[in-house]
Amino acid sequence: MLSPDGEVHINHKFTAPYHSWGVADIALECQLVLVGLHDFKIEHYPGYKNKRGSGSRCDKPFPLGDCRTFIFKLRPVTAIFLKMESRKLHAPPIHPDLSLDRASEMLASAEIAVPRREFIGNCRRIKHYSSGRGDFSFSTCLAKAFGCASNMIATSLDSQRFLLLNYASALPNLMELKARKCKVMHDIDATVITSHSIPGEMKFDRIVFNFPFAGFFDDLPRDSQLIRHKGLVSKFMQNAVEMMGENGEIHIRNKTTDYFEEWNLEVFGWLHRLRLVETVDFDRLDYPGYDTKYGFGGDGNFNCYPSKTYKFAR
Repeated sequence: MLSPDGEVHINHKFTAPYHSWGVADIALECQLVLVGLHDFKIEHYPGYKNKRGSGSRCDKPFPLGDCRTFIFKLRPVTAIFLKMESRKLHAPPIHPDLSLDRASEMLASAEIAVPRREFIGNCRRIKHYSSGRGDFSFSTCLAKAFGCASNMIATSLDSQRFLLLNYASALPNLMELKARKCKVMHDIDATVITSHSIPGEMKFDRIVFNFPFAGFFDDLPRDSQLIRHKGLVSKFMQNAVEMMGENGEIHIRNKTTDYFEEWNLEVFGWLHRLRLVETVDFDRLDYPGYDTKYGFGGDGNFNCYPSKTYKFAR
């Protein structure tokens, strides 16, 4: 019944238990994508009465409370059937004289590189989970700052083999993380991480996703590309909410140029019952050693400015 440019508007309560209905996820299954989310005000509809609709009190109004208007449009067909094509970026080898097998052996047999006494008294009690693309340089930066990173988990969608083959700094970063007792996990999809037996069953004080990016889709229309990136953020937040501790926060770093502003991170926070605590200008120099890799096999660094850190909490 929906025309190509038509919209579906659903006015829905946003309090428990209604917020757990997953309206946006159900819409995606019906090939609809969320394009707007607004507060619902009954005074904007003169004469409208919100009747119960059934039972002996069917003619009586029900309390509205906190309500939203969800606005959906048809999901472009190109975003449904086309597979993600990664841009082919070539990186230098891990080392011209170091084979992949030897690098893997070094990681498997790595010993604690820093005397244990240096960590005593310096271990941060914060439980930290970090996800992103690249060579683990951000996680390594945090681990060095913490001293001991035993309360930290760093994940990557890529395999260890892929990292060692494509990122020149992957090996030293991974060895540094192992030395500082950080739990490193490969082949982890952050959009379904709650189904994983280890991080999925834990609670964290801080969950960080640096510059989420679904991939390069040069052949897709702009709207279809946006849908892919927004879908990634939404699924990540849906999982991250389940992993937040009592006073936990989710930090997402994202560029703030026009294209990235259209991702509307605040909207996905509302969808998953999170409030935006603050946004902070991001400066890479605050994280010594962190390199903003293109990802997908590209060992070059992208320009991360201007960017902000979006902090969400319950």
